[in-house]
Amino acid sequence: MEKNQFSISAVIVTYNGMRRNWIEKCLGSLQGSSVLVDIIVIDNGSTDGSVEFIKQHYSSLDLVIASENLGFGKANNLGIRKALEKGADFVFLLNQDAWVDVNTIEELVKQQQLHPEYGILSPIHCNGNGDALDYRFSEYISPQKGCKLLSDLLVVDRQTSGIYDVGFVNAAAWLISKECLRKAGGFSPMFYHYGEDVNYCHRVQYHEFKIGIHPRVKIYHDRLETTSSKFFSPDETKKRVLFVKMLNPNSPLSYRKASKAIRRELFKCLINLDFKAAWRFLMVKNEILAMKNTIENHLNEVISGKSFLYIND
Repeated sequence: MEKNQFSISAVIVTYNGMRRNWIEKCLGSLQGSSVLVDIIVIDNGSTDGSVEFIKQHYSSLDLVIASENLGFGKANNLGIRKALEKGADFVFLLNQDAWVDVNTIEELVKQQQLHPEYGILSPIHCNGNGDALDYRFSEYISPQKGCKLLSDLLVVDRQTSGIYDVGFVNAAAWLISKECLRKAGGFSPMFYHYGEDVNYCHRVQYHEFKIGIHPRVKIYHDRLETTSSKFFSPDETKKRVLFVKMLNPNSPLSYRKASKAIRRELFKCLINLDFKAAWRFLMVKNEILAMKNTIENHLNEVISGKSFLYIND
């Protein structure tokens, strides 16, 4: 393998990734890429032998062991910072439960070099078997979202070429340019798990970068069912949606409107005599009130244009 004319770092956050051979598939696919990729692993406090497995089988990789679970965004920021310190021109974020084809990263980098207006490029996300699209990926490329990929492929049988613009694609596999990281920064610390990728896409667009899908390369995302997680409870989901809207620099939702939305939900619960749910929404309202100044400060930081925001914190 010849040395690249540019430096690519892949950042993988691991947490108990031994199930279903995730770590082996993920790291093995990166090592087998057609371009040289510097691999940085941030372990988020695994207890299933993930760290020992990586040390034994992938000793040449850059492994950082966190003393606690930092969450998705903060751990990725740590990896991104290391990548930039090592001179990365591109940073490829990949979930521990995902893996790439041999040419995936090379083709993404080629397209980003041809089209530097794209701050984030992502491949097609398949499921772990490779026989269907990943959960919700079809929503990101649906005609209702203004993306013509499906219609080009299925309706008019047109050869898919170039990059397809999307408003959002989840962060299971993102190629981010250094210039995008400089202007948009890293993931916001306002989000621990879920919501951070939506917020990041908003900020990328605020800084006038595009987000695109490369239709001729793939990843395979062997995700587990997550909707039963505490992060998907009604109150957590509502709070996360409101935080995302309030922190969107393109059209931030005001505290007044956010409070009004919560009051509507609270009244619905009271009418239905669901007092437990009403109490939860009251707690959400109080939490947003307590976070009002923090939310405003974070929004102002984004608008200020500080270089490498959140990455060097």
